[in-house]
Amino acid sequence: MVDHCPGVRCRIWSLRRGERAGLGRLDPPVHVTPYVLRHTYAYMLRQAGVSTEVRAEMSGHSIETAMKYGWPKAREKERVAEALDEMVTVKYSRFLLLKL
Repeated sequence: MVDHCPGVRCRIWSLRRGERAGLGRLDPPVHVTPYVLRHTYAYMLRQAGVSTEVRAEMSGHSIETAMKYGWPKAREKERVAEALDEMVTVKYSRFLLLKL
């Protein structure tokens, strides 16, 4: 693992690791750079449902930058709405039945 990898040295290190992993043989070839690694990591955290604050902290980004890795998709919003509906229905079902 590299703790500190400034500038060109870091770029060379990551490109070599990408070549070793066979990414250069893909069609089209994938060129791994520190930028690509960092942003892929942040995107994967986003897809895993990690909060914006944690993504920012883990990737060394500001919260504003961490928010750029995608807004909630329609299915995500639906899951949240379903969870909220379920929570309200379970918690307040007795109250709702009394009002009917």
